[in-house]
Amino acid sequence: MNFSSTNITDNKICEVPQQYETPLFPSGCIFKIIILSTHGDPFYVGLNGLELIDENNQPIILSGDNIEAAPRDVNVLPDSDGNDPRTLDKLYDGNNNTFADNHMWLAPFVSKKSTANTIFIFFNSPVSLSRITMWNYSKTPSRGVREFEIRIDDVLVYHGSMEKAPGVEEAMRERGRGEGGGEVNLNDSMNDCEEFGQSILFTNDYKVVKNELSR
Repeated sequence: MNFSSTNITDNKICEVPQQYETPLFPSGCIFKIIILSTHGDPFYVGLNGLELIDENNQPIILSGDNIEAAPRDVNVLPDSDGNDPRTLDKLYDGNNNTFADNHMWLAPFVSKKSTANTIFIFFNSPVSLSRITMWNYSKTPSRGVREFEIRIDDVLVYHGSMEKAPGVEEAMRERGRGEGGGEVNLNDSMNDCEEFGQSILFTNDYKVVKNELSR
């Protein structure tokens, strides 16, 4: 998790220290996730999933009509045949604990901040957030997002970093398979492994904080 909690009080409000002091329930029409670095890979960056939760703690439905990325995905590369399954729609397909290519997003990494990889989410009317949860790229953890920013209508609301996703060996340990105990198929889900989604909170609601701490 990208947060911790120190005080859960009787009045159901909880202070949530984070890497960046986030506003409560920020609202806007254009959301940007700006990726500033990876966990070491100089060529590619990816995520397994992305989820936005509104001020009523309800998931915000995303579709191809309101999400874009620059660069969009690895299929924009000149030598690509256009058939790589790691496309933008995989960010919101709901299958996030996975090693499978067809449930991940991957794009060429742009190291210049002025043209950094950016995921854009557009809404026709203002949307207020209580949290954003992201799942880092698991097939090759070094390609996962490290430092990133979140901007809403070009106002900075978060600047921090993500942890690496678990790799295949770590997933094998989680499953208790040890040496000679079998292998993890790259098409398997990791639903029986520890949940590795990381949340950025824009709320101090007691129930939300408690639920996130128990994940």
